Amino acid sequence: MSLFENDRYRWRETFFVMFHATNRPTVAAMKKVLADLGGNVEIRETRGDDESGFESLTLIADEDNAAMDIVYSSGNDVLEQREELYSELAVNVNDESEKEQLRRIKAFDARFEIFHFEETVWDPDLSEEDELLDPGTVLCVLSLLADFCDGVAIDPQSSTIL
Repeated sequence: MSLFENDRYRWRETFFVMFHATNRPTVAAMKKVLADLGGNVEIRETRGDDESGFESLTLIADEDNAAMDIVYSSGNDVLEQREELYSELAVNVNDESEKEQLRRIKAFDARFEIFHFEETVWDPDLSEEDELLDPGTVLCVLSLLADFCDGVAIDPQSSTIL
């Protein structure tokens, strides 16, 4: 079950990790790399294809009041969106490191979509403006997955390379 269907969580943002489809991990490899986050996360509902290629999972980070659905995508949708993303990202690229990352994106044909959710917690001492969501885990996940798949982490909402 996706977190979109869970009233306990509210979607906040979506991130991408773009990479070559040849670097698609297995379900077991994804579990292992995400285990590096330590004991403060729980991995649920892992799915793979017939060859054990990773398809999706849900990650719960209770300490951060956060959760993530991580979904693998490839094919025409990724290729079409890659061109659009490239154009949007190019506007904000300033240094040589980012320019190199941008060049790499042009060749990528797969991605992880990381849907970041906030756990809705009722606390009478908090006002509506108070946020409990800590971005620490999602930033670690993006970094781990980008390194693991030799890819690039992207925030499409702000058109930035992370």
